[in-house]
Amino acid sequence: MMSGLLIWQYSTAAVNQSGSHAPLSVGWLEPLLDRIAANQSNVVAPVIDVIDDTTMQYKFGSAKATNVGGFDWNLQFNWHGIPQREMSRRKSDVDPLRWVTSFM
Repeated sequence: MMSGLLIWQYSTAAVNQSGSHAPLSVGWLEPLLDRIAANQSNVVAPVIDVIDDTTMQYKFGSAKATNVGGFDWNLQFNWHGIPQREMSRRKSDVDPLRWVTSFM
């Protein structure tokens, strides 16, 4: 908790602190910092990998299968496919998405 507060206090860009429910892998930060360096108004978030809740097996997913989080009018969170308009706009599967939902 204290480290998260220090990161927030001394950062010069938007920072998203991961919780213990979302452990971080080696190399997760550099691509995010690259996107911020390209445009300081970018808000970035890492892709959350999936671990099966019954087998604890890591499930690798390609960038093509990336989903985005969103809420319905009842404020229920769910995963959604990337909208077709956004797929058409992007030149590559790893290009940034224009999406407004944050995650906790």
